[in-house]
Amino acid sequence: HLELQFEGIATHCIVWVNGTLVHRNWCGYTSFYIDMKALARYGDELNNVTVRVDANALEGWWYEGAGIYRNTWLVKRSPVHLVTDGIYANPVKKDGAWSIILENSGNQDAGVEVAATLLDPDGNEVTKESCRTQVKVLAKAVVEMTIPVRRPELWSVDQPVLYTVRTVVTQQSRLIDEVETRCGFRTIRFTPDSGFFLNDQPLKIKGTCNHQDHAGVGVAVPASIWDFRLRKLKEM
Repeated sequence: HLELQFEGIATHCIVWVNGTLVHRNWCGYTSFYIDMKALARYGDELNNVTVRVDANALEGWWYEGAGIYRNTWLVKRSPVHLVTDGIYANPVKKDGAWSIILENSGNQDAGVEVAATLLDPDGNEVTKESCRTQVKVLAKAVVEMTIPVRRPELWSVDQPVLYTVRTVVTQQSRLIDEVETRCGFRTIRFTPDSGFFLNDQPLKIKGTCNHQDHAGVGVAVPASIWDFRLRKLKEM
């Protein structure tokens, strides 16, 4: 399975793979994925990916950038694989399902085993659940499982504790795909009289109007700059 992933192109863009038009995207802020396995050339043949960008149209009155300004990836996976963004880890206080979406781009049905392991912030295993499922040819299958956790450390603004869900797909005991998903345990609620509550404690939500660009670097902002900005916001 071959997939092109574009995290952000400003602004209007058209993408061709080996001369075939495969995608149009009209927003500079949205990511998109392209399944290119049917159009790819294999062996020693060259593949040509063409991206045309038109940044004349504005989405706002600020500088939005132009061109491929976020990361772009070529991802190769097993024919039976976890769909991109196909894991939904939903930590809730009551019983809730954790959804996992699988896809089979191969030429025959496949029986697989899916295992989800919850790791604490130090990387230690907390609990694990697994199940078997069948994925038909050129189709998707959804697996839902509940992972009970007793007294997890809660995520908060001052102590942003994050757990990791490691999802592993095996076929006949052979690893075919693996994804790690970060998540935090917390409760949120709004009331008309008292406002917002995080973990049953009142919390005032404060923020600033921040555009995505940064002085001196434009819109292709390095991760270190985002770290700097967030630390300054917390200091304020």
